[in-house]
Amino acid sequence: MTTARPRAMPPLLCVWLWAVLCLLGTAPVVADEAPGFEVESAGLDLDEGSYWLSAALRLRFSEETEAALDNGVPLTLELRLEIVQPRWWWWDAEVVNFSNRYRIRYHALSRRFVLTDLNSGESRSFARLDSLLRALSEVEGLLVAREEDLSAGERYQVRLRVRLDTEALPQPLQAVAYMSPQWRLQSDWYTWHVEP
Repeated sequence: MTTARPRAMPPLLCVWLWAVLCLLGTAPVVADEAPGFEVESAGLDLDEGSYWLSAALRLRFSEETEAALDNGVPLTLELRLEIVQPRWWWWDAEVVNFSNRYRIRYHALSRRFVLTDLNSGESRSFARLDSLLRALSEVEGLLVAREEDLSAGERYQVRLRVRLDTEALPQPLQAVAYMSPQWRLQSDWYTWHVEP
């Protein structure tokens, strides 16, 4: 006579499912904290004969870039906007090619992070890096084009991206940045259309 052995699988299966659900529950938090750049939203406003950019960015440095910043290496970010006129018979016509660059530097003596707009020369200081990145993430009223640059009745495609400029790093660090994915911080192009 054979006796049925109790199965050990259901409790193990329950533990496994519980572990998977816990991991799935924390996945968005882990993904949100991952290093990288992203343009979350952007738009152009026409006011007083000029186009002004407003954008929301997500900026997260990697451990390597933060360590370099803490050790006195300045980091340069570039916000690039392009306005092109799509043409079916030829290459798209580039109407506006705008770039705004920002330098982030840590001053060990004052223990402050300094954000400098390299286009205007304006500087601001912050006690914490996350405060600086939060301020840099909210682009408001940045002049990118004049009203006469865009013709009325035409349809234009606008593209925006943000990236860490590794070519602005000190020469010895450029080779390291070129090889390491920790330094490849660049958003995808965020695109939308405008019709003046």
